[in-house]
Amino acid sequence: MVSRRVPLPVLVGATVLVVAAVAVVLTRSDSGSDDNAPSSDEVRAVELDALGDGEPARLGDLLDGRPLVVNFFAVWCAPCRQEMPDFEEVHQDLGDEVDVIGVAVPPNIRKSVEIVTETGVTYPTYADPTGEVTALFEGLQMPTTVFIDADGQVRETYQSKLDADELRAKIAENFDVSSA
Repeated sequence: MVSRRVPLPVLVGATVLVVAAVAVVLTRSDSGSDDNAPSSDEVRAVELDALGDGEPARLGDLLDGRPLVVNFFAVWCAPCRQEMPDFEEVHQDLGDEVDVIGVAVPPNIRKSVEIVTETGVTYPTYADPTGEVTALFEGLQMPTTVFIDADGQVRETYQSKLDADELRAKIAENFDVSSA
């Protein structure tokens, strides 16, 4: 029998994600709510680290009267990289009506900055180095996209790749916003 050892940083990172996800599930199950989405107050309190030279932010401060699309991506996720130019296209088309942000999940922030540059993304990008934010939105699969209305209510969490047309359809469905 061949024994393979998992490198300690990978094991620790995976453990942090699992513990955070279990904590979120246990917290929600105690509330008696059937809806697994975080509350508006939980959404508004989310703090995001800076990615690269950017500034840290709180989701509540990013909710400026417009809906918000939060796209979680990872350096090891090929579909994430493929969809980012489509998110940029929609951001350019609908940026006056809907905000779009990207959130890099662990483990490699430097490479995440490189991906943002390579894909031509100009919308704000942040980091989730501990995986806590990803777990809050139950982003257990990459890519994950969360649709948050202007009041901070999560309308949908979508866990798969989206192209520009699919993203526009999801925005229209969740926020009643469509491109001209």
